[in-house]
Amino acid sequence: MHSVARLQRTQFDRALSPLGISRAQWWTLKNLARMNNENPGLNQSELAAIIGTTKASLGKLVHKMEAAALLRRHHCPDDQRALRLNLTPSAATLLQQATGIEDALAEINCAGLTEIDLRAGADVLLAADRNMHKKHIGQRSSKTATKISQRVQSFHQHFALNKIGFLTDHVSRMRQIIIDRLLLPIGLSRAQWALLSYLAEQDGMTQSHLAKALNMSRAAAGSLLVKLEENHLVARIPDPQDARSNRVFLAKPGNALLRSVGDTASQAEDFVLTGIRNQELHHAVQVLRQMKVNILRDLGE
Repeated sequence: MHSVARLQRTQFDRALSPLGISRAQWWTLKNLARMNNENPGLNQSELAAIIGTTKASLGKLVHKMEAAALLRRHHCPDDQRALRLNLTPSAATLLQQATGIEDALAEINCAGLTEIDLRAGADVLLAADRNMHKKHIGQRSSKTATKISQRVQSFHQHFALNKIGFLTDHVSRMRQIIIDRLLLPIGLSRAQWALLSYLAEQDGMTQSHLAKALNMSRAAAGSLLVKLEENHLVARIPDPQDARSNRVFLAKPGNALLRSVGDTASQAEDFVLTGIRNQELHHAVQVLRQMKVNILRDLGE
């Protein structure tokens, strides 16, 4: 799921670049337009919860879009601490221009999938999304949680099967937020956890192969490894067959940390998949695999 979401973001960034906006900006504007049409007065915190991102990340994005005259922010009349968001005419025009791109990519990404396939995949993703929003919303006040629940339900009711890729991206982001919350008490980032988990399966990889496996640059992987090595969670040892390369090994403290986190992560996965049968999950995985093939073909990879 996460690889499909990542590839689709790259695909949309490329397709939307002629319009001068990123996929993240377009997705924010699209959700804001839909939500404000149904129930005007969406604030920044509510939008972050609905599109599956953090308030800090959305805040940076909104600041850029406000500078580009795509959004306006103003204080809520009933709560001066909250900011409400509204589209500008320029943003509305951009959304209209992007409609054709959105429809064309949806057709490409769903090629070879029947309506039955798309419904099966969507049902699993929607069920996972409901489960995660229950956990995510549970951290909020009852008033805010009720408003968010209503708007998430509206999203589900208006979901189009051929737009399953957007739902995949949304569920992927929501899961990442939950994982981040679980890792926060032990001071571990999601990227560090992913790297340690990969080493637990394939210990002793070269640094360059590890970066490729994790879909990150060598520089980014190097920065992660420096921090993990400083905390004695991994060890880098020169490759005996190539003095220019390092092989990365999981240290004993890193292995112990993974075991302690593993139970918590497994509980989170069980929560996300509550009520979803194995047969349904298998069908959804097959749908995502076909979508990945389609997107890779479109990207020329």
